[in-house]
Amino acid sequence: MLKMMPLASLKAHPDPLRRVESEDVFRLRKIIEHFGMLRPLTYNKVTDTILDGDQVLSALRDIHPSNHKVPVFVVSVPA
Repeated sequence: MLKMMPLASLKAHPDPLRRVESEDVFRLRKIIEHFGMLRPLTYNKVTDTILDGDQVLSALRDIHPSNHKVPVFVVSVPA
């Protein structure tokens, strides 16, 4: 299900596949500022964390206030 959620309610996964590097976040921020958000984040309702898009989430937090809503795919994946 696709849903709009405020940035403040989204938590990064505690054990991401890739570390969030400041260079990558800077580049993503520039891309998002230029093109907008190209695809939704993936949010796991069961664990209350982002499954895909931790780096994009960091970039979005640099750009927008915490009450800004972004599109997320909501899934339920067992922990």
